[in-house]
Amino acid sequence: MDLEKKIITKLTIYEATPIKEGLPILLQKRREETAELQNKTCLMINNFNVNNVKIALKEEDTQFKLTSENTLLFKLLKTLSQKTKKSIDMTIPFRGIQVSLFEQPKYFKWANKDVKIRLITQKAEDESTMKKLQASMKNRFFEIKCFDGPVNFGMHIFDDKEITLSISDKDGLPCLWSNNPNVVKLARSYFNELWNKP
Repeated sequence: MDLEKKIITKLTIYEATPIKEGLPILLQKRREETAELQNKTCLMINNFNVNNVKIALKEEDTQFKLTSENTLLFKLLKTLSQKTKKSIDMTIPFRGIQVSLFEQPKYFKWANKDVKIRLITQKAEDESTMKKLQASMKNRFFEIKCFDGPVNFGMHIFDDKEITLSISDKDGLPCLWSNNPNVVKLARSYFNELWNKP
């Protein structure tokens, strides 16, 4: 910055510019730099492609959420069920069936009546329990498959778009929710393998 005068002698000596003259020069230089920065910013904004941002957001729009409280879990399941258009496929351990269907009878009724519901669980020792289960779902597109062996964890697939997955053996909590396409494909593959088992 040239705020000094050069006095030519055998030795070079510098003389400071008085502050009253120097500060206005510095301020003017700062204004010019700010104006140049504003021009560059305007150019960037004008050349910015909004479509590229939308594509990037879609690619990164997949999420994972963990729920560790029963009230929040049922609220999530209710929301997902209500917006489901075609199908809900699920695996539920038998102990979970008792909670889900008998203590919370509204659970599957949240979904539209045209939604196809398929359930995989394990056989109950008492046949009347299964009859109660079927009766709770009458007048619905509802199918159930029961296995002799245990169904180890709860899982729901909503319209092949979103899933919930219990990640603990204790009462289905905590529960993972995701709309990640690869996670949904894994869940679908697992469900189909169980459903098609003889």
